[in-house]
Order: sequence, then C-alpha cells, then structure tokens
Amino acid sequence: MPCRNHWHPYSILKESVVRDNHSMSFVEQNCIIPSPNLMGSKALRGNPIAVFTRLALAEGYEAEAFSDNEIELSLPGEWCDHTLSLIWNPKTERLQGFLMFYNKAPMGRHDDIFKLMSLINESLTAGHLEFSTKQKSLIFRHTVSLNGGASLSIEQAMDFVACAINAAEQAYPACQYMIWAGKSPEEALNNAHMDVSLYP
Repeated sequence: MPCRNHWHPYSILKESVVRDNHSMSFVEQNCIIPSPNLMGSKALRGNPIAVFTRLALAEGYEAEAFSDNEIELSLPGEWCDHTLSLIWNPKTERLQGFLMFYNKAPMGRHDDIFKLMSLINESLTAGHLEFSTKQKSLIFRHTVSLNGGASLSIEQAMDFVACAINAAEQAYPACQYMIWAGKSPEEALNNAHMDVSLYP
C-alpha cells in the first residue's frame, strides 16, 4: 500500500532557497565559504541524479524522472511504500531529498507530532524530520553538499536512501499508533520499534 502523496517538494525547496539567499550574502561578503577554483572538476562531474537512476534500476525501485535534475523513487517499506523526491541544484551544488509520509495530522495533536518528531530526530544520524504547516505533514529532509565539483558515489546514494527509509519506517508506524490508537509520543515510538524488532 503506497503512502504516496500528491505534492511537489519544490514549494519547500523554494522556501529554503530564499532563506539560503539571505544567509549566503553575509558569508559571501566575508569570504567565509570555500570558493572552488578547479572549474574543470565541475565540468567532468556527472549528474548525481544519474547515480540514483542506476541505483533504482539495480534495486528494482520504481522511478520517475521529471527533469535531468529531479527524480522520484518509490521505496518499499514494511507498512507501505515511501516516495523519495530528489532534487539536484547545479548552482548551489546541493542534492536535496524529501520524503513526506504522513499528511493527516489532526488539529489538537500538533504538540504530540512535534514531540514525536523530536524523539525520532534524536536517533537519526543523517537528515531530519520537520513539520510542514502548509502540507500539515511530517517530512524527512536530507541534504548533501557536493561543493567544489565532488562526485556522488553509489555508496553515498545507497546511504542517502537508507537514511530516508530508516526515518520513514520509524515515523510512519509511530504516527499511526499516536493518532489512531491514542498513544503518547513515547508509547507510539516504542510500539513502532517493537514492530520493527518482530519483522527484521
């Protein structure tokens, strides 16, 4: 059963770009960030989205490319399939991933959603969960910088996908327990962890 949502991560990405543009002006003026001089390395670098295309083919993931710089992967999970949206920005040299897996947070439970989000974020080693007020959803978000013409390896792509699945496989069942079974955030996450241990 897919947890697919009809949304587009560009709306979230656009907000982050605005924030980045405001924050980058200061660091650029003060020469704080590195400025790559080896432009040839950037020219030789392949598009990181192509790495995910090869990964999807090898692993049998359903994939839909919207452009050379954007692809969507359907990732299998224990409870449902998860949709990971990947966007490559050649200008900022950043690869961003978004996975929205829950969009029915009822009014009055937002405090519990935030508490659950905080508990799960404590256990994540890469990426983080955030709550989109526009989508009324929890979203996993992860960014990899390839500044200076760095290339994305297949191992990095596999780790990127694994981090997204790990977050979703904790958050999706925990939300189900909290919203529909009336559990506290702590109880919901414990129950989700117990389910994972039963189905390794």
